[in-house]
Amino acid sequence: YLDTTIQTAGRNTLISYKIFCGEGNGMRFLVDPLMRTIKRHYNTKQQLTEGKFQRFKKKNYMLLLINFVIVMVLQGLMPLIIGQEYRIHSTLSNALDIFSWVILWKPIERLIFYWNPFLKDMLLYKKMAIADVIMIDNEQELINYHIEHSDAA
Repeated sequence: YLDTTIQTAGRNTLISYKIFCGEGNGMRFLVDPLMRTIKRHYNTKQQLTEGKFQRFKKKNYMLLLINFVIVMVLQGLMPLIIGQEYRIHSTLSNALDIFSWVILWKPIERLIFYWNPFLKDMLLYKKMAIADVIMIDNEQELINYHIEHSDAA
């Protein structure tokens, strides 16, 4: 329930937990352990997402480095193998330039465009781990809270 609720939350969204404990049910003592468990859960999810993000960056930087080394070797060896005076040199040079762009594109694209979901998830999990808890004791207070916050939206 909580995960589906925060999916649409943005970077500037204020997150808090509202807990309704009726006046006579005597279940208020369960709120603190429940909230500690929920916050610990989201703290763990944040740490796991940070680990995934570090692996994502490491994998893509290594792929970029390997591809860069391949491009440099091919760009350096091709003129030595085929002399500049042959017409085939220009054809192979153009093909090598295209090949270089193709193998370098994917790691560059991933490093530029695919990191934001990781940061969004880490931020949301952090907000969930440190969110305030609002205790609502009676039904009238609950109704007033919803009226107050629905008018602001």
